[in-house]
Amino acid sequence: MLPKPLPIRWYWPSEEEFFNELAELLGRELQLTWQHKYEVRELISRFSRQLAKTRSEIKKLVAFTFAELIELRFEFVFGVTRRKVRLITSANNCMITILAWHVKNETNSELSRELQNAACNIAVQRLRGMSLDNPSR
Repeated sequence: MLPKPLPIRWYWPSEEEFFNELAELLGRELQLTWQHKYEVRELISRFSRQLAKTRSEIKKLVAFTFAELIELRFEFVFGVTRRKVRLITSANNCMITILAWHVKNETNSELSRELQNAACNIAVQRLRGMSLDNPSR
């Protein structure tokens, strides 16, 4: 029997806007497919049931433990191009809040770290702006 899933809150008002934000970060040359979206939905489902694998699928963001940030890790294939993508969430014993996307910069690790910290700061701002009575999708 599967564990009961934790409730999920979303920053975005719709799934379409959720995936549109990722598509904008990927740029026009990399198009999201139904398979990418399926992978995202599946990992969110496993994460909500506490079945995601630590380090390969999820990782706590140590610099942002005050906000309980955890990244969900994806590696999407676009033909011959691979792109590492992170979905930044906040999670505790009661709820998961899905907050922000980050697309890793494969050519410059220092720049990628700066961009990830910026995405985490956006996630923290979004988390602070959400009230407990903000309905989830």
